[in-house]
Amino acid sequence: MMRRNFSEVEEVKGFPNVLLILSPDHFSLVKAFSKYANVFPYFIEPSSLIHVMHRIPGRIKADHKSFPSGMLTLLGKILNHPHKLKIKHVKPEDIDLVFVSDPVVCRIDLKKYKNAVKAYWSQDCIYQSTFYTQLLSTKVQDYDIVFCAHKPYLERFKEFGVKTYWLPFAYDPDICRPMDLPEKYDITFVGTLTENRKRLLMKIKEKFPYLKIFFGAAFQHNMAYI
Repeated sequence: MMRRNFSEVEEVKGFPNVLLILSPDHFSLVKAFSKYANVFPYFIEPSSLIHVMHRIPGRIKADHKSFPSGMLTLLGKILNHPHKLKIKHVKPEDIDLVFVSDPVVCRIDLKKYKNAVKAYWSQDCIYQSTFYTQLLSTKVQDYDIVFCAHKPYLERFKEFGVKTYWLPFAYDPDICRPMDLPEKYDITFVGTLTENRKRLLMKIKEKFPYLKIFFGAAFQHNMAYI
């Protein structure tokens, strides 16, 4: 299900109005944009059953390259009708930028934002299935600009007539900053532990048993402390 979470926005005159459509864990983007714009955040839960259905065409194409794209595009339209956003605090015609980031993979009805630049950030496009999902379900062709964090996929987006630019990850200087703390670990890995990553880290641990190693999840400031 879509989850709306608009807070009252204290608008700054002269600032552009930006509609951010994100997953709930990307609130750091709201913070970053808020320095330069009047931000209207709209959070969508990407782990819902509806979003799992949205990903079906992309997964089929990734596993079966010869499957006709036209049929998958049609399947994407059937499983993923364009979502109409209801915004109370600003008129659609007053929005200057619509910025959507994966893992939001639903189609958005962008037609009413006629005065806005529409941008999509493909920030986690490291798998074939993610790439095809963004083409077939998100329909990145509906956007004026696509930003891609992973260079290998820049040209692939361009092959489909998408205006694409490289936009790599950055860090939050309020979180990732020098700290006057004693070193606790020799090696750290903070992130999602896939099976491949876990195997690699366990091999390092077995080969160098004298090293103090941390691997696992940590959130924001806890990550920086580690």
